Amino acid sequence: MRKLNRNNLSNFESKDAAFEFLVQESQNHAIKEKWKKELEQLTDATNNERELEWHSNYKSVAVFVAVLFLLMISFYWLINLDNSLEKVASKMLIETNIIAVTDSYTRGFEEEDGGNLAIELQKEINAALSDKDYNAAIGLFFTKEKQSQLTVDDKFYYSLSISQTENADFYKALRMLEDVIAKNEKFINESLWLQGLLFIKIGNPIKAKIILNKLFDRSNYQMRNVESLLKMMGEFK
Repeated sequence: MRKLNRNNLSNFESKDAAFEFLVQESQNHAIKEKWKKELEQLTDATNNERELEWHSNYKSVAVFVAVLFLLMISFYWLINLDNSLEKVASKMLIETNIIAVTDSYTRGFEEEDGGNLAIELQKEINAALSDKDYNAAIGLFFTKEKQSQLTVDDKFYYSLSISQTENADFYKALRMLEDVIAKNEKFINESLWLQGLLFIKIGNPIKAKIILNKLFDRSNYQMRNVESLLKMMGEFK
């Protein structure tokens, strides 16, 4: 095929051939320009997609970090609140001044076999409670419990003794206090108070709030302390 010089029409056999060549060249140039623009647009679109994807990923990471930070702050706040609440509850338990047993607590024993032993055991319990020797009281109450001789009053003072002792069976105390509340009008307010504090001790502030609100609605007993605890548990609704 003959090499053609576009600037020299003499290389063409005729004007028509030259014109046809120029038209073909023009079309090829237009196609090239079209492809060039399409490639540029495709490149721009790819870059835009990458940029959008980067921004989207950046936003997702930023949102994740923000949520994680808020969760950590909330978790830290809840732990500190729980610790503060537990410390306050422990202090209030120690400072709870429930009147020690009276003579009426020992009355009602029938003179049956072992009756004198039961009275002696009760006297030991009374002495332990009066001296605030709660560990000794718990041991004595356990002796009565094994003999199935616990009265409702016993259960209240048994629960009181447990509440005053660290690492004791607070769940057992809560169960006994439920029985006291159901059967003994005399100790309802005191039992509700102990229950509220013990639920805080075992890490159940929601239940504690329910119990303390019940106490607040029915009595002035420990009102300032109840109000203080309820304010601390304002978020536990």
